[in-house]
Amino acid sequence: MKLNVLALMVLLFCIHVAEAQVQNDRGTVTLKNGEKVEGLIRYSYDEAGKVIVEAGQGKQTYSPNDVENIVLENGRRLVSKVYDKASGQALILQSIIESTGISLYSEEKSDVLRYYAEKEGEMHLLTNNKVKVVRDNVPYHRDDKKYIGQLTILMSDRPELVSKLKDIKLKEADLIRVIQAYNRGDVSYFMESDNSLSRQPNWLYFMQYSHYGTFLLDDVVGGGGMAGFQFYFAKEKRSSLKFGFNHSQYKYNDEEKANVSSMNLYYQLDAVRKEKCTLYFLMHLIDVSHVTTSGDNRFIDDGFTVHPRLSPGMGFELKTGSRFGLYGELNHVFQMDALPLNYSFGFRYDIGESAW
Repeated sequence: MKLNVLALMVLLFCIHVAEAQVQNDRGTVTLKNGEKVEGLIRYSYDEAGKVIVEAGQGKQTYSPNDVENIVLENGRRLVSKVYDKASGQALILQSIIESTGISLYSEEKSDVLRYYAEKEGEMHLLTNNKVKVVRDNVPYHRDDKKYIGQLTILMSDRPELVSKLKDIKLKEADLIRVIQAYNRGDVSYFMESDNSLSRQPNWLYFMQYSHYGTFLLDDVVGGGGMAGFQFYFAKEKRSSLKFGFNHSQYKYNDEEKANVSSMNLYYQLDAVRKEKCTLYFLMHLIDVSHVTTSGDNRFIDDGFTVHPRLSPGMGFELKTGSRFGLYGELNHVFQMDALPLNYSFGFRYDIGESAW
C-alpha cells in the first residue's frame, strides 16, 4: 500500500508544471457578434467550456464558441478555433503565428503542451505518439513522428522545404522556423515564444491550524498554528512555495510536553484549478526547529534541529472571494497509522497586484 502511494506521489510531482491559459489577466474579449468586453479574463483547460470576464457590470460567462479572440494587455493573443467539426466545440488556443499560408497555435491540456497547424481553414493537431515495435522478438517503443508526415502534406507545394522536415522536433522553435519559411513573411501576427513574455509573480498570505499524530508513540499528539507567505512563480503557474512559521505543542504520557517553534518550507502543485475551488498536492520539504521539553526528553532533544521532510500531502481550497480562500489539508500521508490525525485548516489571502 505504501509503495502504491509513493508511486502515485512521484508521478504527480514529476508532472510537467502546467499553466492555466489565462489566469485573471486584463484584456479584451471580442465576440463573434463584434461586441468587445474588457476586464479580468479567465480561461483554463480545467473549465474549457467557460470564458469568464470580470467587468464593470459584473461577471460574464461566455462559451468558446461565442468568442472570436482574446487580446491581453501583456501582448498575448488567443483565438477560438473549431478542431472537431463533428462536435462543433471550439477551443481557445494560444496564437503563435497567424498567416494566410499556415498558422500555428498551442494549447496546454492535462499538463501537456500541444500544437495545432491550420491551413485553408482546416485544423491539424500535430502529434508524436509512442508505438510498440518488435524486433528480433524484443519489444520496444519508439516515436512515430507523425507530425513530420502531417507537415509534409501541408507543405507539399513547397518541395524544397519538405526535405528539411525530417530533422525537426515537435518543439515551438523548430515549428516556428519551418512555418515561417513556408509563409515567406506573409504573417499577420507572430509571437516568438510565450516564455519571452514577462510573467508576473504572485504572493499570498496564509494562516492555519494543524493537528498532528506521530509514529513515535501511540499517545503522542500535537497541534499548533502557522502563518506565512505563499509564492507563485507566475499567476499562470500551478507550482508555488510556502514559507511558514509554526509553533506547536506535543503531549505524551499525559504529562510530558514539547514546545516546537519552526520555520517550514513546502512545495505545492495545483492539480485541478477551477473558478471556485482548487485541488492540490503538497510536499513538506524541510523544517528548521527549536525544541523545548518539559520532563522526560527521551524521544526528542532540546535545542535547534534541521529536519529534511520530503513528506507528501494533499489539500482542497474553496474560493470564497476573488482574493480570499478557505482550505483543508491532509498531511504526512505516508504515516498511515496517524491518519486522519494529521490535518490542517486555514485561509489564504491574495496580496498580489491582481487577484486570482
